[in-house]
Amino acid sequence: MFVLACLGLALGLESCSSGWYITGYYIPHEKDFKGPKVSLNVKGTTYKFKQDFIKAVKLEGDGETEYGWYLHCCWSKETKIIGACGTELKPMQSVARDPALMRCGRTLQINTEELKGRTFSAQDTGGAIKGKHLDVFCGFGNAAKQIANKITTKNAEVCLN
Repeated sequence: MFVLACLGLALGLESCSSGWYITGYYIPHEKDFKGPKVSLNVKGTTYKFKQDFIKAVKLEGDGETEYGWYLHCCWSKETKIIGACGTELKPMQSVARDPALMRCGRTLQINTEELKGRTFSAQDTGGAIKGKHLDVFCGFGNAAKQIANKITTKNAEVCLN
């Protein structure tokens, strides 16, 4: 057993545990939505956005507007997608986590068929991310939405580096 523990430390694996809920999130593009536009006040200026796009921003946290900037769910304009840890999120590299379980910047692997072999960094949080739940940032637009839907699993193993 001691040899296995030493081997794990040599590989950089501090601990692995199962029972993690893995989901994905993405940044919707307003251009991918159809339908009527509604007015929304963003920091003192009124803009028109597609109604279904606004619903997606509320769910996902951010969205890329047809104006060329990002709309944050608190109705602010952003030029980059920045996670709760203050760093720019990177598709298929950044995850949202429960800050009570994992510190900002912690690196990890998620051992599922779709995600095995990738290293992720804990760079974000989310209102629905509680306990052993990780939310993988999958990227931008409909292609990323498809990936986000595909990676959801209820009993993954996660290894912390």
